[in-house]
Amino acid sequence: MFTRALVGAALAVTLLSPANLSAGQNLLSNPSFEGGLNSGWLHYGNAYVETLHAQDGESSLKLFGNWSGPYNASGVYQNLTAAPGQLWIFSGFGLNPASDGVPAGNQNFALLKIIWFDGPNGTGNELQPEPGDGAVFGDYPGIESNHIDATSTPDHWQPVLASGQAPAGTQSVQLMALFLQPNAEGGSLWFDTLSATLGGCDAHNPVFDLNDDGAVDSAERDAFFACWTGPSIPLAADASPDCKCMDRNGDLSIDLTDYGYFQRCYTGDGGPVDPACDN
Repeated sequence: MFTRALVGAALAVTLLSPANLSAGQNLLSNPSFEGGLNSGWLHYGNAYVETLHAQDGESSLKLFGNWSGPYNASGVYQNLTAAPGQLWIFSGFGLNPASDGVPAGNQNFALLKIIWFDGPNGTGNELQPEPGDGAVFGDYPGIESNHIDATSTPDHWQPVLASGQAPAGTQSVQLMALFLQPNAEGGSLWFDTLSATLGGCDAHNPVFDLNDDGAVDSAERDAFFACWTGPSIPLAADASPDCKCMDRNGDLSIDLTDYGYFQRCYTGDGGPVDPACDN
């Protein structure tokens, strides 16, 4: 079972060039584990920093089970100050390695999780109703990411993302990278390049009207293509909030699907733009 640890100004047109797209601040300490496990992170179970695999830099986080009963957990976490109404975006990359990973039929999995508390530093009451939004564990509230598991392509760093709005009464947030072992099966799963940012895609309406002039024109088109990744190529963890908000289908890439939304919003030098065009 889990331990208690589970427990401005509008952009001017001249600012829309690729070189000036600002990056969201990563609020995590040691997000790529280059400083080892004891720098910024609290941890429990079988959690280690190793250099065998890395999505960024030289190190990454390796997690595997404890063989101590169904759904025993290994993981790392950080507790950060938070406030009601904030949109938290917790993202990164997970790996199922071809060697010492979880093979077909293995039930182990890993995920990112967000839990809000009404006390400081991850104390007090967990604020989400049980079960949490999208949670697979009814007794443990929180927002969960997509999973890394036996269906994940071996040796491919897969984007993972959890996001949600802090509820009333929030004083802190706990951000966790977890490995779950439903049965006594072996294999490890890995995380790297984690990021926690404060977001909110209501800064512009629609998200493509970056200078808030009621039109989506050539300046925003240039900004959109500055964010472009192509299909199945994930956004960088420190991509700007504007770029992240242009990911309209939530696949962590800016590709033709998102361009379809952009085209519906594009007005050229005319206007006004329909605020619902990006829905």
